[in-house]
Amino acid sequence: MDITLRQVQDFLQVLTNGVAAGAVYALVAVSFILVYKAVGIVNFAAGEIVAVGGYVGVVLANILGLPLVLSLLICIVLMSFFGYGFQFVVYRPLKGKSFLIIAISTLATGIILANGIQLLFGPAPRRLEPLLSNPTVDIKGVFISVPNLIIIFISVLTLIGIKFLFAKTRLGFQMMSTAQDPEMARLLGINTDRMVSITFMLSFAIAGLVGFLIAPVLYLVPTMGLGIALKGFAAAIIGGFGEVNGAIVGGLAIGILEILFARYLSSSFQSLLIFLVVLGFLYFRPEGIFNREIGQKV
Repeated sequence: MDITLRQVQDFLQVLTNGVAAGAVYALVAVSFILVYKAVGIVNFAAGEIVAVGGYVGVVLANILGLPLVLSLLICIVLMSFFGYGFQFVVYRPLKGKSFLIIAISTLATGIILANGIQLLFGPAPRRLEPLLSNPTVDIKGVFISVPNLIIIFISVLTLIGIKFLFAKTRLGFQMMSTAQDPEMARLLGINTDRMVSITFMLSFAIAGLVGFLIAPVLYLVPTMGLGIALKGFAAAIIGGFGEVNGAIVGGLAIGILEILFARYLSSSFQSLLIFLVVLGFLYFRPEGIFNREIGQKV
């Protein structure tokens, strides 16, 4: 069967949408991984934290009327302070308890956040206005969403920044040392409590960034966090839980497959097909693409 130019253009347009979605899932996966590597827990409130970031953006840009770029910067700062408070209220009182107890605590916190959002903003969908009046650009017949291009650009910069932080900076080395062996890091003079606090702040800043980035693309609703968290978690599993590189690969895989399934198979079953792929990874390659053993810290 001959492939027409229009079919190629359509595929490239779909692929761009998939890369944008994958970039979002990769950032959510990184948010999961940072907390997991630092304290050995999975923050099941991550999806609701993304939603909080989106609603903070709505308040700053739509209600207070601040410029979008300034709103984004303020949102990241506020969400990082939210992460600082979260680890004091949710994690530290339960430090040393079992993985299950802390996981349930984060899950309960997520439910509280979702209900709090609904109480404050109601169930009606909210949305940020796009940065540009023309939301698409035409590149040789391929119509690409400007918000998606912004998502890809900022996500790439963020992921590069995270890689640079852990590969080239003293702070990054201290954070990695704390995550790998907190007792040894403490003996070497590293303030491990401070490193844990910084890790939570970075994780929440990333989640808030995701919420702000998707707000012009998706309508915000109080219950939106669950779907985003599940796909970010799936991306982390596919990549090998604990690896930033794996989160990037897993996020892109989930995003591209999701869009391709919706476009060429069935949008009704796209989530089902994605999680069948994840189940296949759990069955045949549970350590993920990057060969990391999945286990609990002791």
